Amino acid sequence: MGIIILEEEMEKNRIADLNEYIEKNYPKAIFMESSEIEIPNFLQRDFQDGEKNCTLASLTRIINYYFKDLDKFEIYGEIFEIARRNGYFKEIGTLPFFISRIANTYFKKNKVKIRARGIYLGNFYSHVKEEIDKFHPVLMNLATGYYKNHSLVIFGYSLYDFRGMKIKILHVYDGWNKTPSYIDYSDLKGFMNFPVFSYNIFNID
Repeated sequence: MGIIILEEEMEKNRIADLNEYIEKNYPKAIFMESSEIEIPNFLQRDFQDGEKNCTLASLTRIINYYFKDLDKFEIYGEIFEIARRNGYFKEIGTLPFFISRIANTYFKKNKVKIRARGIYLGNFYSHVKEEIDKFHPVLMNLATGYYKNHSLVIFGYSLYDFRGMKIKILHVYDGWNKTPSYIDYSDLKGFMNFPVFSYNIFNID
């Protein structure tokens, strides 16, 4: 993705048990708050070309959240056809800068009053907590670590106090596992603390 990063700074393993992770890495941390929204849960391999299609599956998950009556395979099929002409390549997946274009093309075609917007210098409070508190899932694309070059959907967060520091945890569906996974927000820093991730948020008109 053109960013020089220090990969050893990123958590290299999936966090599947949040309580165990907190107890191990932040002993005696004080729970502050948490929020989740209920979103469709499926795997990216459920769809065609299920290896490099994480972004397409993530967009399908978010659209299916807003329109639960739509068939996920029909949504995915439309997204796939749009993405083939807009930054998706079978060998490498979807280029992050095309994600909002793909989503907005779908929304316009289907006369849906939602608009996607890419956030490339985001922060937790404005682009995760605020969105989740408004019941809006967030698409996230990561450049390094366990989820290197992978897109997933944030559906919740947790906040802890550890020795005066705010510990921020993302709750995600990664498309690889049926159960939730978690990301420690403090791991999301690369060279010179430059972020190694981007968001796509979805505004309802």
